[in-house]
Amino acid sequence: MVAPGRRIALVQGSEIRPGAIARVYSRPASAAGPRGENSLVHKATGGVYTLVPKHSQGAQKMQTMPSRTSPRGASQRQRLLRALAESCATRGYGATTIAAICEPAGVSRATFYALFKDKEDCMRAAMELSLAEATNAVAAAREPGKQWAALVRDSAAALLELLAGQPAFARMALVEAPSAGPGARALYASGLRVLEAVLDRGRSAPEAIPIPACAARAALAAAESLVVGRILTGETARLPELLPDVVYIVTVPYLGQEAALRAAERPTPAIGRS
Repeated sequence: MVAPGRRIALVQGSEIRPGAIARVYSRPASAAGPRGENSLVHKATGGVYTLVPKHSQGAQKMQTMPSRTSPRGASQRQRLLRALAESCATRGYGATTIAAICEPAGVSRATFYALFKDKEDCMRAAMELSLAEATNAVAAAREPGKQWAALVRDSAAALLELLAGQPAFARMALVEAPSAGPGARALYASGLRVLEAVLDRGRSAPEAIPIPACAARAALAAAESLVVGRILTGETARLPELLPDVVYIVTVPYLGQEAALRAAERPTPAIGRS
């Protein structure tokens, strides 16, 4: 989970920048024009709200507004979000009740409804924070001059470690969210678009093989199936073991078999290590 007051990643089109949480404007493939209308607000407890339009040439100026959630409300909110994730992991989203969220969180129903409109709203908030933390992990893997294959490997390593350390949120975000209402489903799709943007950069890598734009989506779907399989069998803690397989799957369309094998076998330095 993201601690109150922490600033996390800003996503804008294919740009990923540490420093803020964003309203992400996403453009469907069929939409015309430089900007789309489907906007999602990533709201951090005690953090900032940032409104940023999608722009093909990079980030535009940000306008931030401080959150007004009180420290006590933030603590109650986080306990409720964690309880929701735990209930999703054990019961599934459909069988999760307000009582199943409030009781383990030690929060009254009245307080729950003061913080969230309903269960779907709570799920949407949990997905917002999970997506922001995942985006921050990808942003932390970026370094000036890093080759695309190394960026993919380091991003995958960071995400697998993040998911392994939060089994309940991993299941909530990757298994339950797609069928948990339009808000959660849209945030799940937004997260996929962030990862697709990272993979799509591989088409411009010097060693890249000419491939269609849909390759990122197909490669990501194959890798996701491996991850979800581990989650469904209760082996979320072992997700980091999938790193070589995930790296190979998502790089082979761009690099070919031999280069993808080399990328999958290359050891990953610790994030932030010089």
